[in-house]
Amino acid sequence: MRSYWRETGLGLVVVGLVLWVGIQAYQMRPGGKAPEQSPNAVICAACGWRGEKINAQLPATCPECGETAVHFAGICPECGEWTPWDAGREEILFFRPRLFMDWGPGWFFPECHDCGTETNAKGRHMLPPELLERIPGQGEAG
Repeated sequence: MRSYWRETGLGLVVVGLVLWVGIQAYQMRPGGKAPEQSPNAVICAACGWRGEKINAQLPATCPECGETAVHFAGICPECGEWTPWDAGREEILFFRPRLFMDWGPGWFFPECHDCGTETNAKGRHMLPPELLERIPGQGEAG
């Protein structure tokens, strides 16, 4: 009788451990802990429509002209101009989203087609104002 309770208890512990490992493995699957996607700046290469959307795949259909020409956009922190991403880099990002962290946003975001400044998702300077003032041609001091 004593052996029966010991075997039953040991069996329950083993089943519990297997369940725990299974739950941990399920939570570690690719994309399992990814944050909710936020809207991205997008631009239509055909008509110039601009907006913010959550996109499962690009190029997407433009709500303005109906063309399949909506791509991610970088917004210039200097002049505010929107520049579409290179389609090849956009495709790389959809197939391997981890590369955005590995290679950095500077590799994906284009330079402004008007002034050549590096663009970003929100069109804001990435440096704090006190450091921007130290850069010649930026801020009040120069």
